[in-house]
Amino acid sequence: MNRCLSRRRFSAWALSAACALGMVGTAQAVEEPADVFIKRVSGDILEAIKADKSIHSGDVNKIVVLVDQRVMPNVNFLRMTASAVGPGWRQATPEQQKRLGRTPLTATRLNNLLPSDIAVHSVALAADGFDARFSAIGRSYKYLITDGLCKPNPKRARYALSVKKTLDVDLMQQGTKLLVGLRDFGAFCKPREGATTIRELRTLTVTRLTDNSIEVFLEADAFCHNMVRAIVGSLIAVGEKRQSLAELKAMQESAVRGAKVKVIAPRGLTLDAISYPSDEKLAEQAERARRRRTAEEISV
Repeated sequence: MNRCLSRRRFSAWALSAACALGMVGTAQAVEEPADVFIKRVSGDILEAIKADKSIHSGDVNKIVVLVDQRVMPNVNFLRMTASAVGPGWRQATPEQQKRLGRTPLTATRLNNLLPSDIAVHSVALAADGFDARFSAIGRSYKYLITDGLCKPNPKRARYALSVKKTLDVDLMQQGTKLLVGLRDFGAFCKPREGATTIRELRTLTVTRLTDNSIEVFLEADAFCHNMVRAIVGSLIAVGEKRQSLAELKAMQESAVRGAKVKVIAPRGLTLDAISYPSDEKLAEQAERARRRRTAEEISV
């Protein structure tokens, strides 16, 4: 099939889709006469076609995006599903009807709307009690760093933090032991009124990889704003021998953000994973995470 769609063919398709929407019936259509609704939606689609030359040349991705943005929001999937199911629709429970009539959300549809540096692999319904932020029991990040031992690599320039000096990885790894545990990370966090800076940093490692680049891995129950960038910046200062281990320890124990704490650039920083408990524990974890931690919880 020829992927290139002429303007006339696509315009006719868009107009037909808009007419179908009016026949199906939507919340918007109820608020205005059917002919007005059809004219408005089809007009919007035609204007979008006129403004985008890539659609004229048959850019399928652009066409899908146009459909998702201008057509799909107006579709009454519940009514369409009821018509397709027929008499069996009346026999379904309200929950079954809700699930059948829910707008289909697929990874392909999301990826057509997202920027190229974000990809969705799968889509599934979240269990009751799920909260993307507070239900999480762990997050992990990776920082990729190139230093004086690394040969220049233009392909990696966008994905690694470049440090000109050669870092002492063994010394940096010693520094990680001063930070792991349940502590007040106020020295490494951007202060927010009423928010706690007590976090459990479960894992912190500094590894020289086979290509001589350096990977810093951090895993905690949660991170404060700028916490990862500040911790790695402090470890780099240790690796460059601009800051001693004793100074790093004193900085952490002070729990106060000072001038010596440098928040490094985010280049090379990647969110590695977010972990969640089993479905039946999601709500409980969310409630626990919302509670403000106190200094009494820190074990010396």
